[in-house]
Amino acid sequence: MNFLLNVDHLTSYRKKQIETFLNFTEKNNIKFVLLANSKNIKNLPSINEFVGKNYFIKSQPIKFFRYYIWQPKLISYILKNKPKLAVIWGEVTRINSWIILILKNLKLINTEIALWTHGIYGRENYIVKKFRLIYLSLSDHILVYSSYSKNLLVKNGIKKEKIFVIGNSIEKEKEYKLRKKKLYKKKILNLIFIGRVSKRKKIKFVKEIIENWNEDFFLTFTIIGPNIKYPKETEYKNSKLILKPAIYDPKLIQNYLDIADYGICPDNIGLFCITCLNSGLPIICHNTYPLHGPEGYNLIPNENSINIKFPINKINIKESILKAYKNKSNFSSNPRRVYDSLREEFKSSYVKKSINYFMETRFL
Repeated sequence: MNFLLNVDHLTSYRKKQIETFLNFTEKNNIKFVLLANSKNIKNLPSINEFVGKNYFIKSQPIKFFRYYIWQPKLISYILKNKPKLAVIWGEVTRINSWIILILKNLKLINTEIALWTHGIYGRENYIVKKFRLIYLSLSDHILVYSSYSKNLLVKNGIKKEKIFVIGNSIEKEKEYKLRKKKLYKKKILNLIFIGRVSKRKKIKFVKEIIENWNEDFFLTFTIIGPNIKYPKETEYKNSKLILKPAIYDPKLIQNYLDIADYGICPDNIGLFCITCLNSGLPIICHNTYPLHGPEGYNLIPNENSINIKFPINKINIKESILKAYKNKSNFSSNPRRVYDSLREEFKSSYVKKSINYFMETRFL
């Protein structure tokens, strides 16, 4: 029996899932094939171990009109090798995923097709939502990250029997530690963001707040990200902005998490949410789930986060920072409470258990 796993890019935060699929197939004498893009992994040694193995097929996606993507070799592998199950990347912009689903529904291929996807977010307009739901309904199975994603699909007519929550987790989760209880220090607040600084995250508003900070306590903001080329520190009248290139070693990241009082990501939060909560670090962010990645489902105001009111602008972000300063001692004295708020589906043990369960239902 053959099993095909297709992901768009080999990235560190997918390592646990790939390893779990691989280990299951090896244990049960099933041929494993990984088809993925490996173009930008030179700085990701932990994920680079999959490249060059006899089960790896290199496939660099081709973009059309900015959003639409063709994944070479995907259709040809399924037609030629007829795997029993193919888990393919489930974004609706994948042209060949549409072709595979149509071939499947016309009974021209027998391979079971599972889409690994965010599903729908709940923020789509009517036409986009219907388009995505049609696409998802054509598959045999749907793998999503959270129970929020599953419930949203069920509410919109997708059969719950075909949806599996496989969760998500940060890489090397066990190498992070719970923050120690901190002594309350007046007159300073340390904020941190780790990840890609994209427009949708609205990090620029925090930077602008730092540049014009005029309150009676010192404010620092540390940004660690893959799109930062050189380290840089800029001091202002009563604040400091610190930029650091990407760090992948949990021990080094932990040093920054320990110093920080809060993580901050005004909008569109993703795995950074788990990075913070896994170490007991509270977050400044809004809690409207549809506007985040699936990891935003963890946010609970006053339990693990300080909520930012809408609209997301400098005025409301600054108000939340001031509130965070007033509540700093409450959070710093109980990092365990913050950690305990992290949902089980965002821990590595759940990822392993849920993927193994899904594979057992298809192969054993």
